[in-house]
Amino acid sequence: MVIEELGLSRFRNYPELFVRFSEKLNLFIGKNGQGKTNLLEAVYLLTHLESFRTAKLSHLIQNGADTAYLKATILRGGIRHKVKLEISGKGRKVWLDDMPVKKISTYISSFYSFIFNAESLHLTRLFTQHRRGLFDRYVSFMDPAYLQEMKDFRVVAAQKNKLLKKCEKTALEPWNHLFAAKSCVMMEKRREVVEKINQSLTFHFQQLTGREEILRLKYLPSLKGPPDLWEDWLNRHAPREAAVGYSLWGPHRDDYRLEMAPPPPTENPSADPEWKPEPLFSQGEYRISMLALQMAMNRMVTEKTGSNPVLVLDDLFAELDTAIQSRLMTHLEKLPNQLFITHTETPVNAKPSAARIRMIQSGKIT
Repeated sequence: MVIEELGLSRFRNYPELFVRFSEKLNLFIGKNGQGKTNLLEAVYLLTHLESFRTAKLSHLIQNGADTAYLKATILRGGIRHKVKLEISGKGRKVWLDDMPVKKISTYISSFYSFIFNAESLHLTRLFTQHRRGLFDRYVSFMDPAYLQEMKDFRVVAAQKNKLLKKCEKTALEPWNHLFAAKSCVMMEKRREVVEKINQSLTFHFQQLTGREEILRLKYLPSLKGPPDLWEDWLNRHAPREAAVGYSLWGPHRDDYRLEMAPPPPTENPSADPEWKPEPLFSQGEYRISMLALQMAMNRMVTEKTGSNPVLVLDDLFAELDTAIQSRLMTHLEKLPNQLFITHTETPVNAKPSAARIRMIQSGKIT
């Protein structure tokens, strides 16, 4: 997948912009507040139809304007697509190849990008719902049936919560039956994806850092034990849920966390490692671990779909030492993906050998 060109109108600090991109590496240099992240936000918006910075798309409209527009040409699977987005106080409208998009799920199942920036990393590290959202979007892209499973689960969970708020415990059992069944399907798909990610996660971490530690992603479901016991367990705990008025267990309460461990000792390679949980990672460890995670997920998308996601890497080199910066750029240059990278200055020890380098100043690109 390649975003060939992008046009913006009244978007953030860009009154008007038209820019063509390299199909490989695009490096944007500029001081803070000049529009680098705004540009990457537009790129991300094209693939997810949402911002990685705000839940309110009206915030993307330039001050004093009523509407913002994005137009782009996207190459995917050898086919060139025209995309148009209109953002107003009423929401968004989307056109694909000059036809209005009525089913958003169809659009977002066609395009995908990964975002790496300080804001999204901060939110993902602090808030469980952001971690779930990250993986739910990813699993949905990898398995479109999962998106429907999520929708079905939300309907069941909403009905169950209505009964809990009314303290109608006697009417809960049929809904707990559906709740347990839908939970089982979603959680199994989540486990499968996590297992596949872990097959290459340590490899990517070691490639990026030159370190020998083991890195893994841990899935933390809120429902424990065999799935055939969940329905009975939920029925027995109905009084506790009724006391608070909403469901306390299920896929909407699951979590994901990274863990790191030293390599097993050579004299005892089967020894159980001592895992360091993600909250104890340094900021640098967390950043590079999250990048390794995205590299593992990127590989899976390519193997599954035959298409390379766009990689959107904002202020990539912050809080990384010069040795890792150099290794990182060497690794990224070998990828078949289209990359968008921003930084405040051209990195001395990680200057890409083949990149289209642009300067951004006050919403203008040169």
